[in-house]
Amino acid sequence: MIAFLARRVIRLGVVASLSAVWTNRRDIRRWASFFARTIRERGTRPWSEVVTEFRARLAISSDARLRHAPGLYDLSLSNGVVTIYTNRANRLGFGDLAARVSDVRGVNDVQVASSAIPAASTATDPDSPTLEVVTG
Repeated sequence: MIAFLARRVIRLGVVASLSAVWTNRRDIRRWASFFARTIRERGTRPWSEVVTEFRARLAISSDARLRHAPGLYDLSLSNGVVTIYTNRANRLGFGDLAARVSDVRGVNDVQVASSAIPAASTATDPDSPTLEVVTG
C-alpha cells in the first residue's frame, strides 16, 4: 500500500514538474542563454556587470506578466545599459518592462532592440525611464 502511494506521488511530482517547465519555458531559455554567455565571457566581462544583469533578469522573472510576455526574447547588459531584445514588440508593454528594469541598482539606461518596433514608439512620459528604440 505504501509503495503504491509512493509511486503515485512520484508520478504526480514528475507531471507537475514537467508542467512547470513547459509553462516557464521562455524564462528557462533566457536564463540558460544568460548562464551560457556568462561562462563563455567569464574572463572578459567584469563581475559587477554579470551581477547587475542577473538582478535585471531577476526583476523580470519575479513579475509573472513580464516573465510570460510573448514578445520578450532576451536581454543583455553592457556598461550599465540594458538592451531588451524583442521579437513581437506590439504585444509587450515597454513602459512596465523599462520601469521594472531601470529600478535595478547599476542600470543607467534601458534600450529596446527589435526590427518590428517603429521609431515613433519611444516613451513620451517624462517620469518614465529613458527608452531608446534601436531598429535593425
